[in-house]
Amino acid sequence: MAVISQQPTQMRILEIGAQSTVSKNSPWRQWFVFCGLGLFVGAFLLVFVLELVAKDGLNPHKFHSNRWAQIGTEHWLGTDQNGRDVFALLVSGAYTSFLMSVVSTLAFFIFGTALGVLSGYFSGWLRNFVNTIFRVIHTFPILLLLLILTILTDLFFYGRPSNTKFLILMALFGVFSSPKLAEMIRGRILSLKERAFIESATALGLSHKKIIFRHILWLECRSLIFVQCAYMMGQAILMETTLTYLNFGVEYPLTSWGLMLRQMQDGFRDTTIAFNQVGVLLIDWWTGAKHGDVIARDFDTWMEFIRYQPFFPIFAIAIAVLLFGEFARYLSDRYRIETNDS
Repeated sequence: MAVISQQPTQMRILEIGAQSTVSKNSPWRQWFVFCGLGLFVGAFLLVFVLELVAKDGLNPHKFHSNRWAQIGTEHWLGTDQNGRDVFALLVSGAYTSFLMSVVSTLAFFIFGTALGVLSGYFSGWLRNFVNTIFRVIHTFPILLLLLILTILTDLFFYGRPSNTKFLILMALFGVFSSPKLAEMIRGRILSLKERAFIESATALGLSHKKIIFRHILWLECRSLIFVQCAYMMGQAILMETTLTYLNFGVEYPLTSWGLMLRQMQDGFRDTTIAFNQVGVLLIDWWTGAKHGDVIARDFDTWMEFIRYQPFFPIFAIAIAVLLFGEFARYLSDRYRIETNDS
């Protein structure tokens, strides 16, 4: 008979008789995760040599004469409304998104682990103070806090490079998201205290520094830290895109996927109008209101107004968020399998 049992590793395993099974990572997931990460990091590194191949049209700041050009050998993904190469913009945008997500994830990791240790390992007024910080941060939506801080940073960075301001905002996004990681670390530490793990380590003469960094953070909390940081990478990319699209983020001369979406709004408008007109033509063809040759001519005319270029940054954002989400799930499954096998 199949029963569900709770293992010490905090993983629910389906036991059938004397055999227990866990879901292992499928080959397609491993292929998707590692190939996707390789392409993402490759795009990050390609920016450093972008100037060397600018003569081939891969310069994101080079304006070409043909606006909204089609896919071809000269422009692999076409051009935007200003004649800039969309492929070069996507590659440069991947660099910016990766950089911003790394900044957010580092702040998320540093503050999350620090707050988790302070609230779990220590007691007294320090734990109460950290818990108060948790409640204050959870009271306000993160996006609202960032928008309020944008006004304050505008006053401080008035007349200075705005991209530095946005780098600070992304770091603050990691700080405001860190209580999620801190609460997980605190829960793991409290569970260790219930098993008298920390008291035994102290009795053996281990220092608090060695207990915290080696036995708690590395040996006990390593898996959940890596998983949450992988999730944070995807969320940071999504937040960077949102703030930039709302005109609170990256500005020229940098390039990002959110900036591409904001600058390609005319393409979305033209595509919407074209689809509406194509729908009208289909109705005219169904009802016989117009001659077939006239409908075909008008159909070809309106199809030229459809812009597919604005959909490329949307696909890039969705794939990047999905990629880091799958990477986090891959790490989670991997650590669970390794813990169960050991």
